Amino acid sequence: MKTTVLPLTTTLILSWVVLGGVVFASDGINTKLASLRRQSMAAEIFSTEVESRYLSLLRDAETDKDRGRVLMELIDVLGAKNGDSENISGYCQQAFLLPLDPLEKCEIVKHWATALQRSKQRQDHDKRIAETYLKGIVLTLEATDADEIREPPPVGKYRYVGSSQADENAKREEHQQEMEARKKVQSDNELLKYRSRFVQECASAFRRIPDGRNQYLLMADKYLKDFKAVRDQLSEMIGK
Repeated sequence: MKTTVLPLTTTLILSWVVLGGVVFASDGINTKLASLRRQSMAAEIFSTEVESRYLSLLRDAETDKDRGRVLMELIDVLGAKNGDSENISGYCQQAFLLPLDPLEKCEIVKHWATALQRSKQRQDHDKRIAETYLKGIVLTLEATDADEIREPPPVGKYRYVGSSQADENAKREEHQQEMEARKKVQSDNELLKYRSRFVQECASAFRRIPDGRNQYLLMADKYLKDFKAVRDQLSEMIGK
């Protein structure tokens, strides 16, 4: 069943260079996006026209992965074309709710907060930014239990010389496990880097709010109830 997504100027809002992670969207969507991106980045095309083209493609997307890919491309192009910050923020919010890879969602959080910082909507400005970073912090906490940057384990060259099919299969499986272990550590390291940045930016946003500490205590109960160490860290950074 297809999901219809209307322009954010006419519906309730549900937030670069292409995201570092990879969304495995269908070949059809990837082909259309590649063509649309080339057209959209042309200097004579304004952001409103860019937006309508992507929204048309988004209405035709049939899977969450396809919708996620379209939204991330839309966020990227609108950012490059200085599109409406509130619209970009809304698209980031929609993309964040989709079942995407945690690293992709971290990129969404980063650009979501950037859009809010550029927004002309000043009411609760820093509060919205702080809450966005809190969502990113929780995302990283739920995605990995690693607490320090580690050196990724090496991966040996896969080369089998022998006569036993069973031995060859075992060697291939061992090589695959080595690659997965390295990828896991690399992913954890990136999540920890995002967390460090989000914590710093979150604390800064709360410090800019007149009653920031009280606001933080309220939000901490909502977002960081199960993460005492980070909750205490933020509390100390925000101060009295």
